Amino acid sequence: MFALVQAQIEAFAVINDKDGYVNVRKGKSAQSKVLKKLNNKTIVFVYNYDKATDGNWIYTDEEGYIYNDRVKWIHKFPQIAKGIAKGNTIVFEGKEIQVILSTEKFDKSKHSFKYHKEYRDVIEKIDGKLFWGTDGNMPKREYKSIEVKIRGKQVPIPKSAYNDLYESSLYIEFNSVHYDKDNDILYIVANNGDGAGAYMVCWQIEKGVYKGRKVGIPF
Repeated sequence: MFALVQAQIEAFAVINDKDGYVNVRKGKSAQSKVLKKLNNKTIVFVYNYDKATDGNWIYTDEEGYIYNDRVKWIHKFPQIAKGIAKGNTIVFEGKEIQVILSTEKFDKSKHSFKYHKEYRDVIEKIDGKLFWGTDGNMPKREYKSIEVKIRGKQVPIPKSAYNDLYESSLYIEFNSVHYDKDNDILYIVANNGDGAGAYMVCWQIEKGVYKGRKVGIPF
């Protein structure tokens, strides 16, 4: 899922350069200082890119600029299927790919909390970790599991891939699954959170192996 308003894009992209990596630069120029290098298949989050005003340089969450033909937009890869909401799950059924996102009510008795020293009703950490989905409030929903099957083989998805992500959305239009056939990479994208806790997440599965995720803030 991606946001597109008046040609402005908030979305995930993946590094794709013939040299195998891309330079992240301080400014919109090939002569600008190189801040870091990102290898191919690295996911970046791009907030508020508008080609009409930003030209060929994309500002990413890596806090620098990347030339726009050095990335591929994940939302432009083919979708395997449109999601179908079934109770507390969203199911994507493609020809050889199945993805099931399951959510459940947040049970605070199963978690530990660290509260802000000054604002005692504001949660800073859940289970010892920073978290996504609320602005310090008690979450209402959490992921129960993410199940992925590719060509009949189950892909193990560790709980660490989603156990700090809350207020998971069950709206079909906020979830999508895209497949890069050339590189055999599956991307699962979700828009979650509430108000100031809004976030976007993209999970990456390459050749049947979970590789990681990227989280971005769409404001």
